[in-house]
Amino acid sequence: MSGETSDPLAALLGHEADAKPSEQAPQLPLGVAADDPLAQARLAEDADPEAAPSRPLLPQSALIMVVVALVAAGALLVMRSLGLGVKLDFVDVKLDYPVSEDESLISKHEKILQDLDMGVADVQVPLQAVQKNPFEILSDRAADPTPAELESPSARLRRELAARKRKVEEAFSKLRLQSVLSGSVPVARVNNQTVRVGDTVDDAFVVRAIDGRSVTLESIELPGATYTLSIGGR
Repeated sequence: MSGETSDPLAALLGHEADAKPSEQAPQLPLGVAADDPLAQARLAEDADPEAAPSRPLLPQSALIMVVVALVAAGALLVMRSLGLGVKLDFVDVKLDYPVSEDESLISKHEKILQDLDMGVADVQVPLQAVQKNPFEILSDRAADPTPAELESPSARLRRELAARKRKVEEAFSKLRLQSVLSGSVPVARVNNQTVRVGDTVDDAFVVRAIDGRSVTLESIELPGATYTLSIGGR
């Protein structure tokens, strides 16, 4: 051999040294290009936490809320201190007006008071001056000349009979005989009502007879009292 020594251990170490740079090269994830500097920088930050930028302990919204709360608390304290500092002072105001010494005004004032006292005074009419009861309703009917308790039974009966007779005569005066039809069963027409013997007329009379040009009626109110109704008259 011409001076070259073959050392197997040195050859092995040299081979491992040549192989380390290739083994230590970072492996890029799928989808990241080797020539993309931004992707490689992001991967480097994820691999080395100490190299990543520091993040704030509190988010920005929380800091804003804390500042607003502090400002509100300070405003409340200032308003409270201003309110407690205000004090109320009560001052006694004396009303002292000069009274007019004019006698005419005093006399007018007394006269007005007297008029007021007389205006509200109760006016009572003496009992002996009262002629009639103002709350009693007087009847339009004329008083009987004879008191009822002093009237005899016969006089009262005659008075009632006269009143009933006036009532019957008033009802008879309203009847009119319009026509008479003679025959085996005579028929008459009274106040537009066709009647025969035994029929009732105006709920006050009963037909007792139909003869020629007249009709005989008997009063229901006064049994036995008869009235004759003729054509063209009574």
